[in-house]
Amino acid sequence: LMYAPASQRSIPLLLQQAAKGDFAPFDAATRPAGTRSFADGLYLSLTCTESFGHFDVNAASIEARGTRFGGYRLARQRAACEQWPTKATDMGTANVRGPFQVPVLFIAGDTDPVSPPEWAAGALSAFPNGRLVVVPHGAHVFDGLSGLDTCFDRVVIEFFTRGSARGLDTSCFAQMLPAPYPIGSAE
Repeated sequence: LMYAPASQRSIPLLLQQAAKGDFAPFDAATRPAGTRSFADGLYLSLTCTESFGHFDVNAASIEARGTRFGGYRLARQRAACEQWPTKATDMGTANVRGPFQVPVLFIAGDTDPVSPPEWAAGALSAFPNGRLVVVPHGAHVFDGLSGLDTCFDRVVIEFFTRGSARGLDTSCFAQMLPAPYPIGSAE
């Protein structure tokens, strides 16, 4: 739910309902949708090598036992990674060597729980023709923010049309706002 502003906004209400003993809305919000578009191969290539391969899975599994879902997710990820080909790599951006002369536009959400803006800032040093824009209220994806079509899409299209990140007017990102928080009953 933390991946997108649209679903981030539902968390306080879901927690309020759960605190009252009603877990049905939480269960519905965290259950996988009937159809999805997800690049499993890319996901496994990245997570098995760059994140899952660099932390103590046994310690995380012990910690996870005390949570609502237990170690289910870690066990499934471990099983998938055991079948997926990986190559050892160093974590962080220290392994990004440059300079690379290609134009790059890094767009990061300031509340991204997966790829924080600091990671893009670290990689930016290898791209002298690059630029980082941090979107207030943005997460890993930007679904649920206003201005996706009039700001975000316009800036990305302009970047590709110009072939340069320099001189892009990104001031509209500051006006991209999430929807209001849903409000439950005061009971």
